[in-house]
Amino acid sequence: MRRRGATQPPAGRLPSRRSGGFISVGLVLAMSVGLVGTVLGVGATSRSLDVADGNVWLWSSKPGQVSRVNANSGRVDQNQPLTDSRGHRVEITQNDKYLLLHDLDSGKVTSVDLTRMGFTGSLQVTKGSGVRVALSGDRAALIDQRTGEIRGFDPATLRTTAATLHLPAPLAGGDFDASGKLWVGVPSQGTVASVSLSAKKAAVARTESATPPGHPMAVSVLDHGVLAADTSGRDIAVVTDKVTTLTAPQPLTGATVPARTVGNLAVVTLPKSGQVLPVGLSKPTRPTAFDLPDGVTPDPATPFSGRIYVPDAKHHQVLVFDKSGKNLGTLGLAGAQGPLELQVREGHLTINAPDASVARVVDPDGVTRVVDKYRTDVPGGDGDLSVIAAPAPGDHGKHGGNGGHGRGGDGAHGPGQQHTGPPSPPIPVTALAGDHQVSLSWPQPAVNGAPIQQYEVSWDGGHRTFGASTRTASITGLHNGQSYSFAVTATNKFGTSPEALSDRVTPGGKTPDVPQNVKATVTDKGQVTVSWDKADQARDYVVQPSGGAGSQIVNTTSAAFDSLTGGQSYTFTVTSRGANGRASDPSKPSNAVTPFTAPGAPQVSVSGTDQSSVTVSWPPAADNGSKITQYYVQLDGGTAEKVSATSHKFGNLQPATKHTVTVWAENAAGTSEKTSVTATTGKPAPPTVSVSVTGKTTTSITVRVVASQSATKCTVALNGGSSQSCATGTSSHTFSGLHPSSSYNFTATVTDAYQQSATGPASGTTTVVSTKNACQNAQPDCTVGIYPAPNQNGTSVGRWKQGSSVNVECKATGQSIYAYNQNGDRRSDVWLKIPGSGYVPWAYSDMSTGTRDSLPTC
Repeated sequence: MRRRGATQPPAGRLPSRRSGGFISVGLVLAMSVGLVGTVLGVGATSRSLDVADGNVWLWSSKPGQVSRVNANSGRVDQNQPLTDSRGHRVEITQNDKYLLLHDLDSGKVTSVDLTRMGFTGSLQVTKGSGVRVALSGDRAALIDQRTGEIRGFDPATLRTTAATLHLPAPLAGGDFDASGKLWVGVPSQGTVASVSLSAKKAAVARTESATPPGHPMAVSVLDHGVLAADTSGRDIAVVTDKVTTLTAPQPLTGATVPARTVGNLAVVTLPKSGQVLPVGLSKPTRPTAFDLPDGVTPDPATPFSGRIYVPDAKHHQVLVFDKSGKNLGTLGLAGAQGPLELQVREGHLTINAPDASVARVVDPDGVTRVVDKYRTDVPGGDGDLSVIAAPAPGDHGKHGGNGGHGRGGDGAHGPGQQHTGPPSPPIPVTALAGDHQVSLSWPQPAVNGAPIQQYEVSWDGGHRTFGASTRTASITGLHNGQSYSFAVTATNKFGTSPEALSDRVTPGGKTPDVPQNVKATVTDKGQVTVSWDKADQARDYVVQPSGGAGSQIVNTTSAAFDSLTGGQSYTFTVTSRGANGRASDPSKPSNAVTPFTAPGAPQVSVSGTDQSSVTVSWPPAADNGSKITQYYVQLDGGTAEKVSATSHKFGNLQPATKHTVTVWAENAAGTSEKTSVTATTGKPAPPTVSVSVTGKTTTSITVRVVASQSATKCTVALNGGSSQSCATGTSSHTFSGLHPSSSYNFTATVTDAYQQSATGPASGTTTVVSTKNACQNAQPDCTVGIYPAPNQNGTSVGRWKQGSSVNVECKATGQSIYAYNQNGDRRSDVWLKIPGSGYVPWAYSDMSTGTRDSLPTC
């Protein structure tokens, strides 16, 4: 454990590489704020953040680890598991002194002081990607694109300052350029604005027209100025020392740009048309677009060192072009999954696949190095690594892969596993100096799957261990006049957190006065404002809520708390600190107040469906100290409806259709998070069909089909053979070419739009044709044989008696039969077929009904 104190020299610093190395806030390196718990290693903060020139951090989401890569060599020299971070999206902002981690999923911003090597502060902001963090030197800003608010804050402690500015919402972009100017776009006004930011004031320093007012805008901050593209028109404004408006050769609908552009070439990507539009910044002229290959769905292209890199996440590759559109080849990422992240940092371009083990680092000459983020032979990073030249046309990533060190697969951990590991650091640590002593306090950190076992406080000259229930400590025996910084770590069964650092304070010195007249009020949005009278000799003040909530250190006589637990009563004490951190006694507690916050998210479930409606319901959401005024319900992203009940029915829906219902609550503090459920409406009643015989001849049968109106397809088939299409309602169908005296089966089948079907059967017999045995001779009983074929060569299958009639269905040509002395000495080779039996000669036949010629041929 490294001790903290006045004699402790600053640890390694990240050198400044402004040329081509500015860290883009808007290009997301998908790390979790769980990095707070493990990025620096357990108990090894100083070693992990001893970052040398050219080091970049790359994120791997599935194993939940961050890899430190030397951009010059492409070597991984450290892997750190991130217990809290699997599945989180985190934006990273960094300069020589500070590393800011913005967790988009939790809304928490965390600060790492790179000069003292530890975690120093945290700040809660609105969840989601609508809040941006910008950093330049010792200045930092939060840009809330949704509300239009810009707030300054101290990047070392994340304490917000008095610098606040409101611009018409929504905002577009938001970042510092290389000269330290903060730029944002104001689409409603059609302008871009440069904002000056100090510790006490934020103000618009310059405003320039960029696009037509009210048009959507895509903004990329340049090294000096800003580029704004009208994504519903064709205007591109390049704002530097002057304003140049360019007209694109085609509409910029859906255009995208990187949040930060490094160098003298900008790029506008047109995903819908599959084109890229290079924009030269030295002398901006009308740009010319070039086409991407068929099948490429591009994410925002990134320019770097005169080349244009176009990520194609669908095919897990990056296409490389020169600014004229000449295809220089393709950088493959073997095994890549999901989106690709491109950033220009430390004079290199990094291409990262957060969902896989592979990444690439590209130097200014176009030479790429394959990085295996999962390699196990680290720290050290002395293993061989493939060095790959810029690809020739047609390369298509043949040299991709894991550089010979990959383990393959998705890593040791997968999404959905329980997030267990060492605790997060207990930030912020508050230090109050006294006479030969310092009083410390800290909040409970995230426990990450196991209870806290102990806390350890260390400083230059000593360390102490405290139990899990202790979060305050008085460190005595210190030297008056000596500056101290204290580090606090938390331990559970999985390990020890990184260090959380206090401010530097100096025991001894003059004690400032105790603050007086401490008053707390609740704003109309539920936040708490605490105010007090100025105390003599006070440098700053520590404001402590009751109940162990996190304190604030401010240098004004008021403090705002916007993340207290809604519905819980609080009082506040204020302690003043002198020039060296010497603390007064705490003030008398303020009056008690109960803050309120936005409601909890409703727990929505589907309570009923039928073929035309979906009903959802939910128990009352947690009001968090303020009565819920209404709920909002929304179907499939449409217009939200206001309801006062805890259930809602959506009607007039199409059957068998999947819908998404979203519900959220509102009180005086604002709206809750949204909760969505899916439901599918029921199917209608199945269709019906019936079929009946309505007519017949010797060779045809007519049927009638009655099909319900819901049927979309109808057929009627004969004995499963030939079929005819039928319509809804009643239709008539004649089947011809049949045999007389024969029975036939009919089946009608209908299907509706929901793949429900029904059948209806019927049967009928064609008109009977019969013949009588006209055989006459001296014998009283003259019979004729019935044969299986139209001849007398085989054995008879029956006898046809004199004078009896049989039904026949067809005629055939066969053996010639001579009816000697009978039937007029008839001689004929015609035979008649009896249904289901055999053949008899026509020579002995006397047609009872019908005629021989009416019979079809067998």
